[in-house]
Amino acid sequence: MSEHTDGTTEGITVDQATENLLNLATAQRDKAETSEPQQAEAPAEAEKEEAPESDTDSDEESESGEDAEEATATAPEPRKIKVKTEDFDGELPEDEVAKGYMRTADYTRKTQAAAELRKSLEAEAAAVKAERSQYAAHLNDLRSALESMQGKEPDWETLKQGDPATFAATYTSWKIGQDNIAKVAAEQANVAARANADAMKERAALLERESEKLKDVIPSWKDDAVAKAEKVEIVNYARSQGFTDEELSQVTDHRTLKLLHNAWLGSKVTAAKPAIQAKIEAVKVAAPGAVASAPKSREQAVKEAAKRVAKSGSTDDFQDWLVKRAALEK
Repeated sequence: MSEHTDGTTEGITVDQATENLLNLATAQRDKAETSEPQQAEAPAEAEKEEAPESDTDSDEESESGEDAEEATATAPEPRKIKVKTEDFDGELPEDEVAKGYMRTADYTRKTQAAAELRKSLEAEAAAVKAERSQYAAHLNDLRSALESMQGKEPDWETLKQGDPATFAATYTSWKIGQDNIAKVAAEQANVAARANADAMKERAALLERESEKLKDVIPSWKDDAVAKAEKVEIVNYARSQGFTDEELSQVTDHRTLKLLHNAWLGSKVTAAKPAIQAKIEAVKVAAPGAVASAPKSREQAVKEAAKRVAKSGSTDDFQDWLVKRAALEK
C-alpha cells in the first residue's frame, strides 16, 4: 500500500478508513452490550426458577406447622365418666371405662364358660361313678354265684383213693371254678382302686374349694402364716373339747371350720376376761364429763371396731370390740 502526498492511501481514502474503524468499534460495542445482559440474566433466571420451589417448601412447612398446632389446639378433651367402685371413686376417660367393661365382660364370659364346663365334667363324673358302682355290684353278685356253685372243697386225698376215675375230672372242674373266682376278685380290686383314686382326687378338689371359701369367711387366713398358726391352735382347742384326730380329719366344710374358729376365739376371750374387765373398769371410772361428751364418737368407734373384726377375724380386734361395746352400753 503506497501513501500519496494528499494523505490518501492506495485503494482507500483516510476518511473511508476512519469511517470503517468507527463502524467496527460501534459493532464491537453493540455486541458487548448485547452479550452482557444475556450472561447476567442466566443466573437471574436460575434464581427465578429456584425461588418458587423455596417459597413453596417454606409455605408447605409453615402450613404443616400451622395445621399441627391447630390440630393440637382444637383436639377435643376425652369425655370422662364418673365411676364408683369399692376401691375407686372418681372420673375416668370414656375409652378406659369401655376397656374396663370389655375386660369385665370377657372375664364374666370366661367364668361362665368355665362354670358350664365344670358342671358338664361333674355330670360326666357322676355318670361314670354310678356306672362303676353298678358294675361293682354285678361283680359282687357274680362272685357270690361262682362261690355258691363251687361249693365246699373236696377231700382230694380221700377222693383220689376212693374214686380215682372221677378224681381228675373233679379236680379240673374245681380248678377252673377257682380261676374264675380269682379273675372276678382281681377285677373287683381294680374297680375299688380306681374308685379310691377318684375319691382322693375329689377330696383334694373339695379341700381346695373349701380352703378358698375359708379365706372369705376368715380374712386373716389369706396370710398363710397366720392360717397355719391358728389351725394348730384350733386343732388343740378341739382336742381339749373331746374331738378325736379321726373326727377332725373328716372336717372339710368351711362352715364347720368357721364355727370351730369362732369357738376358739371365744375361748381366748374367756381366758382374757380378767384383763378385759380391767379395761372396762378403767373406762367406767373415767371423768364423767369426758364420758358424756362423746357418745357419738364411742358409737362410731364400736362400729369401726366391728368392721375390723369382720375384716381381720383376729382375737385382738375382737377383744377391742368387746371393750368398746361394753363402754358404750355403760
